[in-house]
Order: sequence, then structure tokens, then C-alpha cells
Amino acid sequence: MSVRFRDMLAGDAVLLEIQPRQHREMGIDEPNLGIERGRDLAENGLAWTAHDETRILCCAGFRELYPGHAIAWAAFAPDLGRAGILISRFAARRVREAPYRRLEAIVEADNAIAVAWSTRIGLQPVHTLRNYGAEGTTHILFERIQ
Repeated sequence: MSVRFRDMLAGDAVLLEIQPRQHREMGIDEPNLGIERGRDLAENGLAWTAHDETRILCCAGFRELYPGHAIAWAAFAPDLGRAGILISRFAARRVREAPYRRLEAIVEADNAIAVAWSTRIGLQPVHTLRNYGAEGTTHILFERIQ
């Protein structure tokens, strides 16, 4: 299997069939991110797509909130297999090289895979957010400061 990376296009958000758990985390009812969200993510920060010969595997990036301050985000297809390792390595390099003075991510605390992935790509857990979000669950704030 060959995994390739390129700048994200808005249409990638429609072609990516995201993992079921991420539907709730991202507050969407459809099996994909949708064209409007895709356009917003692709045009407001740095965003990339991982794909193989048959499908979009991941769309991810940094959504700039303020100059020098961005939110890291990622949406994954199910059943990544070994492609997940390559995606993690690529994401870790992007985190290291990101031009932002502050990069952060907010992850559901009970999602062990997302918590481990956030650490693996170079973000540090810094705070627990209780009763956070639409469902009032516990989340963890991760950050990378330059």
C-alpha cells in the first residue's frame, strides 16, 4: 500500500468517510465532513489529505484562530491499518514544523486512541476540561508552544 500526502481540497471532506465515533465528536450527522466544512478547513490554515490508490484516509491540519495561534484537527477513515503509522509520522513532522507560536487540540478524555495519538504527534496534555462541549463530557487540552 502506498500512502500519499497533498494539500487538502474542499472536496476531500466529502470523499472521506469518517470513523463513526468522530461523527459525534465533530458534531455532524453525515458520514463525511461536507463541502462547506471542507472549504473552511482547506482555506483557513494549513490542511492536508492522506490517500492511497482507492480512498481518502485522513484529512487533517491546523485551523488558525488568531495570528500565530491554531487548532490542530484530524478526521480519519476507519480501518487505517499500517497507513496509520505513516499518517502519524507525517502529522508529527507537521506539528514540529508548524509556523504557529501556539498549537492546541481538544480531545475527549475517554478516547484512548485520540489521547495517545495527540501525544505521539508531539502535543502535550496540559489541562482537563470537565463538563465540556455539547454533551458535557471530560476532554483534555493538548498544546505545543514555541
